[in-house]
Amino acid sequence: MKNWKEIRKKFHRIPEKGFQEFETQKLILSYLNQDLKEYIKIETWYTGVIVHIKGKEGKRKIGFRCDIDGLPIIEKTELPYSSENLEMMHACGHDFHITFGLMLVEKMKNKQPFDDYVVLFQPAEEGPGGAQILIEEKPNLFDDIDHFFAFHIDPTLETGVIGYNDAHMFSGTQEIDIKMTSKGGHAAYPNEAQDLTEIFSALYLKNAENKKMNEFKNLNDKTIVHLGKINIGEARNVFPTKIEINGTIRSYRKENMENEIICIENFLMSHKIEYSLKKGPYYHPVINNKDKVHKFIEIIKNEVKTKKIEARFTGEDFGFYGLKCKTFMCWIGAESHY
Repeated sequence: MKNWKEIRKKFHRIPEKGFQEFETQKLILSYLNQDLKEYIKIETWYTGVIVHIKGKEGKRKIGFRCDIDGLPIIEKTELPYSSENLEMMHACGHDFHITFGLMLVEKMKNKQPFDDYVVLFQPAEEGPGGAQILIEEKPNLFDDIDHFFAFHIDPTLETGVIGYNDAHMFSGTQEIDIKMTSKGGHAAYPNEAQDLTEIFSALYLKNAENKKMNEFKNLNDKTIVHLGKINIGEARNVFPTKIEINGTIRSYRKENMENEIICIENFLMSHKIEYSLKKGPYYHPVINNKDKVHKFIEIIKNEVKTKKIEARFTGEDFGFYGLKCKTFMCWIGAESHY
């Protein structure tokens, strides 16, 4: 019997960027290829792995997704199995996700299932959105999938508890990059300068005020705009000639995010400055299929503790699969003091 705790630690040691998960893919394949059955076929896609499992009856096909990339974060846990890639970390639990995916395949190696399965070890969930690229390049993979499952580790939820929502799970996200430029000027001659700092501050405060004032009748109306990274200024006594801003917009409706971009652009235009506003990666909202959620909860209710979780405004590229088939994602509690 495999030591799954130790296997998870092996993956934790080797986090890699999206579409650069070469060592991760190699390790996944090393486990998948052990005692491989004739009804299991393995396919690679970039740095990901797709496992096709033929069931005894094959009346329907079920998909299961595990994301495999890490995050550009320096690990400071001082655990004995800390990241060996010094500027990367499995800080979002994808090492757990990989391990659970391998456990699922191992279970079906030991006993052939009745249904067909596709177990997807997907690269680049954290960016640039591997799910969307996979759908674009391999659309036929999803043609006959009855439903697609996934889960996400939640360290704030009691270990072993299944957290679920029968509709809204993750919001959509839209990254934005703004650049403003002007002639600048010296602090001693403010009347001769254009103050980009003042313009940016007005934009930031306008958005902050909207956050406080807006009351939402329902979840779909809620939109978050956050300008999180600002690069400004060249010297203490000079008006800046450029400001670079990286932000994110989050909502369960794409049109809400588009409207916010229009509002920001109208604001910039009104100040008669040179600017650029570029849209970065977009992640579709994760909205669960209600029927699949209720059926799942009914099946496990006597074996596992469950808890309904409020919708969250974190992003997840699993939402793109919901455009192709019925999907269901849940949380798995992994609260720990270590």
